[in-house]
Amino acid sequence: MLLRLLPAHADVIVEIGCGNGMMGEHYKRINPRCQYFGVETNPDEVEIAATRLDAVVNAIADLPILLGEVDCLVYGHVLSSALGDVSNIENHLRQYSQWLKDDGQVLAYMPNPQYWLRISKFIRGTWDSEPE
Repeated sequence: MLLRLLPAHADVIVEIGCGNGMMGEHYKRINPRCQYFGVETNPDEVEIAATRLDAVVNAIADLPILLGEVDCLVYGHVLSSALGDVSNIENHLRQYSQWLKDDGQVLAYMPNPQYWLRISKFIRGTWDSEPE
């Protein structure tokens, strides 16, 4: 879903919670000169993502980049699920935004649990997570 929104000519992208690196692998087909980095804490996912991305680390500070070099920070499902309440998200974004270029951007997937179709599926007992 976020893949089509990534800047087409980015030099550096960092995906927080990159999982197995699938989105980065697809993006590098569009823009092979981009350095696409992942931040992931699940060791099984890191192992797979490392074969698809330029580097995968546990913390953004461990990446081979300097503050102000990132064109785009990407958050798949992790922003709302891992950080919980709004104040944690706000603090996290404030801290991580220092890695962005002046014209850098943040892309985040924020599911809406009150979307009528989700509620309908939940009531019918057919609740399922969205595909990656």
